[in-house]
Formats: sequence, C-alpha cells, structure tokens
Amino acid sequence: MFYKLLLTFRRIDMVPELLSSNLCSLRGNEERFAFSCVWKMTKDAEILSTRFHKSIIRSRAAMTYEMAQNKIDDPEDNDALAVSLRHLLRLSKIMKRRRVERGALVLASSEVRFDVDSETADPIDVQARHMTSHFCAIHYTYRYIYMEYVCANCHVPRHAGQGRP
Repeated sequence: MFYKLLLTFRRIDMVPELLSSNLCSLRGNEERFAFSCVWKMTKDAEILSTRFHKSIIRSRAAMTYEMAQNKIDDPEDNDALAVSLRHLLRLSKIMKRRRVERGALVLASSEVRFDVDSETADPIDVQARHMTSHFCAIHYTYRYIYMEYVCANCHVPRHAGQGRP
C-alpha cells in the first residue's frame, strides 16, 4: 500500500515498478501471493484469535477509495462486496475508538498540491485541497482501511516474539 514517496515535483518508488505497480498490487480477480493476518473476532471487534500464514488471495474487485465509499453509501447496493465493506467499516470504527481511548495519537492533515517552476522544479505555490463532504467520506474510507493495517502491525510483534512468523 505504501510503496512510494511523493515529493513536490515527482514520485520516487521505494521498490521496483514491477513490484509496486504489478506484483504487489491487488488486482480484481487475480491471484496474488500474500502473508495473511487472519483474526477471529466478535461482532464488537474483540479479537478472539490471530493466525498468520502464507496464502494466495483473490480480490473481488480493484477499487479506488472513492469507488469503495460509493458502494458503502449506496443504500440500493446490497451485493456481497458492499455488505462486506459496510461490515469492515463498522468494525474499524470500533477499533479506532478503542485505540483513541487507550491514548493513540490522532493527527489531522489536509491534502496539499504544490505548483513547481517548470525549469528548476522549485515549489512556487502551495494550495490546500478543499475538504468537501464527499472528500471527507473518501478520506474516512482510506482511514478505516489504514486502521486494519495498523491493527495487523500491532499483532505481528506479539506473535513474532512467541516464535511464530
């Protein structure tokens, strides 16, 4: 998910393009090798058990954050993917609330755009993106997906110290 560094005038891939834009990218209905963190949870997002294993995964769809948010927001869309997304959103909100209650740092930041000089590539202006309600909703979809990464990253050290991967 985080394979690049964005600068004011260009993007620097942290891994070779073949990995960042192909082999490590989730693509709809394509199998990908993965190392999975699987949780058994209650409906209240209490983790009952954690398992790590090598896996082959197949994403149901390749979606942007906006596409995912639109599926969540559409009351007429009740296919399996929309239901799953809504369920994950509900669980991630509970998990985020718990992290904040336990003292997690909450940072708010705006998305910015830089205008750069075409000859020197020096930044000459910066513009903040206006936070429309639609943008805020998409941003929330990004945050709940990110919350799942955070939770997985918190569980890895607990299990790695027990002689597991």
